[in-house]
Amino acid sequence: MMMSMYRMTILGLDIVIFLSILFLVSASSDMEVLSTVRKSLIRRKDIIPSWFYPEIPVCNLTGVDCRGVDVFGVNLPCSSSPLDLPFPSSIGELKHLMYLNLSQCGLTGEISDNIWSLENLEILDLSGNMLSGTFPLCLK
Repeated sequence: MMMSMYRMTILGLDIVIFLSILFLVSASSDMEVLSTVRKSLIRRKDIIPSWFYPEIPVCNLTGVDCRGVDVFGVNLPCSSSPLDLPFPSSIGELKHLMYLNLSQCGLTGEISDNIWSLENLEILDLSGNMLSGTFPLCLK
């Protein structure tokens, strides 16, 4: 009986440790994805200054809305001076993203298909860009 309770406690601790690791892995993925996007945008320091300095945490970047370690929204203020850069394809990997406003950013190229599978995306504004690609008739 005592051995059985001991095994249950160890099993319980194993589950807690596993879930903690799983949380940390998924928690860091939004940060890693946005860091990748950040690296593609830092060429234009004049437009989004906070994105240029690597010591600024991702969730403190201008236009980024985080809740805990998940990125829920990106709203880049680049209407006054377009970025003139390719669409950052890794944006479609932000699994918790609820809104994305990259309007008037002067983005070019094709929109990656992975953006259309973002389950939490409610608001998407890509107007004022020179983007191409297939747009779905409806989003899930």
